[in-house]
Amino acid sequence: MIPYIIAALFGSIIGSFLNVCVYRIPEKRSIAYPPSQCGACNARLQPLDLVPIFSYIFLRGKCRYCKSKVSIQYPVIELTNGLLYMLAYHFFDISIISIAYSVLFSILLTVAVIDYKTMRIPNTIIIFGLICGSAYLLVSALYYKDPYIIIRGLLGMISGGAIIGLFMLISLLLFKKQGMGMGDLKLLAMIGLFVGSKHVLYTIFIAVILAGICGVAILIKGKKEKEVFPFGPFISAGAVIGILWGSALWSTYLSLINYV
Repeated sequence: MIPYIIAALFGSIIGSFLNVCVYRIPEKRSIAYPPSQCGACNARLQPLDLVPIFSYIFLRGKCRYCKSKVSIQYPVIELTNGLLYMLAYHFFDISIISIAYSVLFSILLTVAVIDYKTMRIPNTIIIFGLICGSAYLLVSALYYKDPYIIIRGLLGMISGGAIIGLFMLISLLLFKKQGMGMGDLKLLAMIGLFVGSKHVLYTIFIAVILAGICGVAILIKGKKEKEVFPFGPFISAGAVIGILWGSALWSTYLSLINYV
């Protein structure tokens, strides 16, 4: 259990930093300076105020200094990132791939929250992801002495962008609307660099299903059909599920089709 606890703690600490990214990147502010502060009173937060999850619980969701309410988003992101790191360790042990996927999971979590709140996927996060993905491919190719790893990643990036591009083209031709944005295209291309073309297909397959479920839920609630919701969170969730359980889910899906 100790490795799982360490993975969760480390993930939650990184999750605390992700909260800073989610808050500052859309506003094009530095994520390094100034140090963390209360969004209401601007008081500089001390170490005891920044303990992931526990500070929120002990302070009862309020700022220590001005007593203003702190968003539940903070502990949720910290907890989610900790769980994602635990899953990365569970599925891939301590390895190059588990480290790479932990980084990818944090990027995807950040993208999902920012896109949900702003309907935009910042280029800075995509560029950072592409740099990390390229480093992962290079290190893996050198470590395993297999240059095909780089080719697989490049093919994944190309296929990821091509799939979203095709969706956008079809949407324009049939509905005179773009449907998805360039941010979605760049996001799936970045994911493809990490996971390869096979898992890109898992990602988009799962993302479309999740988005469809959300769309049906919106209609059931009686909201307008033209309501727009971001696709980035579904792509991010689809990538995580595809990496961890994609093969099993795809096999189950094919078996159900054959059964029918």
